[in-house]
Amino acid sequence: MLALCLAGIQSARAAESLDIQAVGKCIARMEGAYQALHDYTAVLQQTLADQGKPRPTETILVKFQKPFRVYLRWLKGPHQGREVIFARDLHQGMVWVHQGDFPDVTVCLSPSTCKALSGSRHGVEEVGLGFVIQLVKHTYQRALSRPQDGVRFIDYGPSQVQGRPVRCLESIMPAREDSGYYGHRARLCIDSQYHLPRRITIWDFQNQLYEEFLYTDLKLNPGLTEKDFDPKNPDYNF
Repeated sequence: MLALCLAGIQSARAAESLDIQAVGKCIARMEGAYQALHDYTAVLQQTLADQGKPRPTETILVKFQKPFRVYLRWLKGPHQGREVIFARDLHQGMVWVHQGDFPDVTVCLSPSTCKALSGSRHGVEEVGLGFVIQLVKHTYQRALSRPQDGVRFIDYGPSQVQGRPVRCLESIMPAREDSGYYGHRARLCIDSQYHLPRRITIWDFQNQLYEEFLYTDLKLNPGLTEKDFDPKNPDYNF
């Protein structure tokens, strides 16, 4: 996907097909970059769509620390003011949710109960760069094991996302609900310096926009502490 990510592979022209071995090397580079992280912060712009019609974009502050601690604060959008904390190793592994609107209460739920937050398609355990990488890896591994699916990978060449240099790859999967893939098309743009996802756009099996996640203001290894994942943090509103 990236000139640096695909070491040893000739720089791609716009909309050039990539073979699956090249895609595998790129995913390995992303995994290596992610494994080198201890924590990160980012601002996530999340846009979900219904039958191709986008909902209002939500802007969410993300704090993430390995092995799996996450704090989320909705900065803009329909759920502005909402806060969520989940740490597998803290607070008995419960999900703390403060909705930020009426009724202004904090609830504590198990991850199995809180499969997805209101207005979202994903639960708190499906948050962050690691989830995006695993989603891409699943497509690659399934395509590798099932050549009969005819999955195609296209390199769109270098471009920019929010002023950052990226390279974007699109995968085109079978347009069948029972295909075992997450969608019909997925386009991933990877930061050319960090080798981490910047934007992923998914189209459904009717080839309509399904969802898009854009990571901006990414700060790697900022040194987050247990306080960042504590509902008692005075900077939070739990």
